[in-house]
Amino acid sequence: MLIDLLPDVGNIRTKPITKTQSKPAIEFETPYGWVSLRDLSLGYQTLIAWMVDLAHRLFERYPDYDNPLEQPAIVLVDEIDLHLHPKWQRIKGWRIDQVLTSDLFDLASARPAKYDNYLKRQEEILSKPQLTPADEQELEEIGKKLDELPIVTNNPEDNEAMAILRKAAEIFKTNYKI
Repeated sequence: MLIDLLPDVGNIRTKPITKTQSKPAIEFETPYGWVSLRDLSLGYQTLIAWMVDLAHRLFERYPDYDNPLEQPAIVLVDEIDLHLHPKWQRIKGWRIDQVLTSDLFDLASARPAKYDNYLKRQEEILSKPQLTPADEQELEEIGKKLDELPIVTNNPEDNEAMAILRKAAEIFKTNYKI
């Protein structure tokens, strides 16, 4: 059941008690290799907890059935938004853009798609051996559109440095007619 529910999990195994490991451990096969339960994201851990709890209750409720997991059940989840909100990832120290572009959400970028198209076109133009006046005009238009993107930084000093760099670039463009 868990393999069917968890994206990117191909198999589940238990590791037995050994001299160095006093408790059995559960590991999940992912594209990154075998990962212990405690090393999975909180979202995966939460989903696993819900599913194991549901399975346990179904086995208690339907002890005489061959497969209690196939029996009917109604699940009510109060305040589900608390469990699905990306802020749960802050225990890992991730920024929201890192959460959204992780394998959990399957997004290539946290930017709106139109900006990805602008960046792709910009790269296409800049990879040409020689730019035409039309190319330079298009690059300028793309640059203005990309200026709409917010700058993601970790601290006020980075924000200040970026503001200084932008101002210097503007002065350079004005003085050297770029």
